[in-house]
Amino acid sequence: MSAVASSDATTIHAEADTTKIVVSGSITERSQLLLPEEFTLGQRIQIDTAAVTRINSLGVASWIRYIGQLSAMGVPVSIAPLSVAFVTQAGMISNFLGSASVETFLAPYFCPACDYAAEQLFPIDANLPESIPCAKCNGPMEFDDDL
Repeated sequence: MSAVASSDATTIHAEADTTKIVVSGSITERSQLLLPEEFTLGQRIQIDTAAVTRINSLGVASWIRYIGQLSAMGVPVSIAPLSVAFVTQAGMISNFLGSASVETFLAPYFCPACDYAAEQLFPIDANLPESIPCAKCNGPMEFDDDL
């Protein structure tokens, strides 16, 4: 799978029936969020936001415009996974995800025994466990809701 377009914040890959958009880094007013071109009926858009580390207030406004433009293309839009930064924003801003469906999300965990932090992938309908095993020391990692 090769990239058909890329910018500082997005890389677009085309597959047989899916256009994949990888969003990464810090999303700000300067981020270039590229739109895919030329869709055929039956295609879908899948957005991967796992590598988004932060989003500022002007980045939120840019993202809301972007997700609205993608939704207006008339094909289903899904997000897998939704990054921790995006989960935080989606919890506060009602139209942050537009009409996109979320398939999976990342949740932050922290190990108090060894100070290791990691993100765990969950399906959208999952109940979050209070702890998961630490990959570094095998102790219990706690859900990190202090972000």
